[in-house]
Amino acid sequence: MNKKIEIAVQRLNQVLPLKKKQEQCNSKIKTLHQHILSSFVTRGRILTKPEMSEYVDSIEDALKILSEKELVVLTDDGIPLGAYPFIMENRETKIQVNGFQINVMCALDALAVSFMYDVRTQINSHCRITGQAICIKQSGMHILNHSEADKICVCIDWSAIEKDVKCADSLCMEMFFVFDYKAAISWCNVEAKQREVFKIEDALEFSKQFFVPLTD
Repeated sequence: MNKKIEIAVQRLNQVLPLKKKQEQCNSKIKTLHQHILSSFVTRGRILTKPEMSEYVDSIEDALKILSEKELVVLTDDGIPLGAYPFIMENRETKIQVNGFQINVMCALDALAVSFMYDVRTQINSHCRITGQAICIKQSGMHILNHSEADKICVCIDWSAIEKDVKCADSLCMEMFFVFDYKAAISWCNVEAKQREVFKIEDALEFSKQFFVPLTD
């Protein structure tokens, strides 16, 4: 892991310390969280509350804890909506896995799923700058359509972080794909202190280091 990725992982963990928060949960709630995550890959959706109740004594108490720690995102009505990297609402980036099409929070999150569950994925999105369609076929660190995807970058605008606003509704909205490295750098240079660009190979490692610990 190079220094840039190490710093980025630390920075994201300061904003959204998912693994730290997960480890603060008791074993039943941690197990529930991991089953919520895996359900997106095995069922193509988040677990329902009755399904969640198989793992904990009080589903409402468990969801309150998971929501407070931002391990699960709820609707205003308290309905489970997502858990990083997945979400049930429509987003600009989606993955295809195990025959399902699933929405993910952002570009970085999309790259994590193949690592987390040792599966092949196809990521479908678009370039935020040009609108050009983006397709990434992934198996872990391997981009299977490399000739089509080798110039794709992940861009992050760290200034999107907002106090008292969930990352799902702030920073995640500004973690996106750009089709061409030169275009990404031009975007970054407008606000270089707050913006960052990751070539696809670095973005893969970044996503792996941040998300895979959640499955342990």
